Amino acid sequence: LACRLRGFDPKGYAEPGHPIQAEVRACVADFTGVPETEIGIAVDGCSLPVFYLPMRGLAASYARLSARSPLCDRIRRAMTESPFMVAGRDRFTTGFLEAGHGRWIGKEGAEGVYAIGLLPRPGRREKALGIAFKLEDGSGRARDAVSLEILAALGRLDPATARQLAPYRRPVVRSARGRAVGEIRAEVALERHAR
Repeated sequence: LACRLRGFDPKGYAEPGHPIQAEVRACVADFTGVPETEIGIAVDGCSLPVFYLPMRGLAASYARLSARSPLCDRIRRAMTESPFMVAGRDRFTTGFLEAGHGRWIGKEGAEGVYAIGLLPRPGRREKALGIAFKLEDGSGRARDAVSLEILAALGRLDPATARQLAPYRRPVVRSARGRAVGEIRAEVALERHAR
């Protein structure tokens, strides 16, 4: 569809050198503040190019997505009104977007990466905030719990939402036989970096 809208031949659109991918890469550079020459290219599970970049760039892009502008409002609305289309059924991100009621957006990435955009709270003099982290071992197992602990540490996880997302905050670890043998408890130490 994007190729048709831009007047490009859709043949080969999944290749990194296709004109639509060049436009996507330019947009990623613009939102992240990372020069195109410093954005790496890999291939995701759908066989499409994906762009890897520093965590600071990912956090900056989510802060920009959470700022008030017609384009960003439209993107956030699409994510929060159809969270299933962002992550799928029975996934943390789907529940996270639903529970946020437009207060935040979030999306998982490969190898233990997660990014969150927090909108400014009504009636407060604050800016949109972008958060990005990667679990060092590359596993997604603790990613949901870490995401929620970050929100709690920032004072952005109210009691009702915490109850709604409780299964993700301290997920039960089960043995091969299905017996509960523990739970994941996230501990976070926040570092603040200027844009």
